[in-house]
Amino acid sequence: MEAYQERVVQERADLAEKIVKLVTFIDTNPTFKTLADEDRLLMERQRRTMLEYRDILDDRIARFAPVKEI
Repeated sequence: MEAYQERVVQERADLAEKIVKLVTFIDTNPTFKTLADEDRLLMERQRRTMLEYRDILDDRIARFAPVKEI
C-alpha cells in the first residue's frame, strides 16, 4: 500500500473514533438535551457531515484495491 493510501486509511480510522464519540454523546448523554437548540442542530449537522466524509473515505479506500481482469 502506498504511503498516501495508508494516510487515508488512518484518517478514516481516526474519523470513525470521533464519530463514535459524537454519536454516543448525542444519543446517550443527558447533557445533549440541555444544550441550546442551535447547538444541538449544529451537532446533528456535524454528525451527518462526518458520516458523509467517512463514506467518501470508504469510497476512496475501495478504489485502492487492484482491479483484476479476467
